[in-house]
Amino acid sequence: MPDCVRFRLTGDRLPAARVGYQVAERARRATLGRARLMYGPRGIPAALSGHDAQIDAPVTEHRHAFWLPEDTDGDGRIDHLTVYARAMDGTALAALLAADIAIYSRREYWRAASDWIGRHDEPDVPTSLLEVADEWVSIAPYYRPWHAKRGFSQDDMIRRECAARGLPPVTEVELIGHGASPPRWRWRESAPKGSGRGTAWRLVFEAPVRGPLAFGYGCHFGLGLFAPEQGDA
Repeated sequence: MPDCVRFRLTGDRLPAARVGYQVAERARRATLGRARLMYGPRGIPAALSGHDAQIDAPVTEHRHAFWLPEDTDGDGRIDHLTVYARAMDGTALAALLAADIAIYSRREYWRAASDWIGRHDEPDVPTSLLEVADEWVSIAPYYRPWHAKRGFSQDDMIRRECAARGLPPVTEVELIGHGASPPRWRWRESAPKGSGRGTAWRLVFEAPVRGPLAFGYGCHFGLGLFAPEQGDA
């Protein structure tokens, strides 16, 4: 069963990379709206929503969809969106592929058309987000998911998240940037108090790991997203 769908964005002016998380959120909401029409309110696939309506419980262990925006040509604009879910099933795929995703902002409109369907662990993948590497660097700000306190720093939080995902031990956690403003969403004013300002990191694992890797607050919308260090094998 495929667990990934990659979309290519088109429009008069593609969205800025700094608001990629807003694009991901809008694409998710559009897809959930389509799924509601297809399956009814209680039939929306848990792999897409993160909530299993049949048992009225959240999907655990980050098995629901990550909506990952990407600037592949380095022009500062989002041109692709990769949707990956460990819990992907036929109903979720059908909702994703029923038609192009229409993404609206206040003044602009983009269309996301699927250009690849497959598994994230295939030998040949269309994006570096799904590659295998032992060194990874931030390509979107990381926002801490818990309140910082003595003895529990941001690098401790990242190590805890990596361990919870079953990844190899992290041998290096290096802060390489900081200062990004808290994200602003369409449906709420800003990130929760305690998430702080965004930071950028370099991670080195004991053994190579396969992406996608995204951690922290908003990781299912592409915040805290990492890519392999250039030149890493």
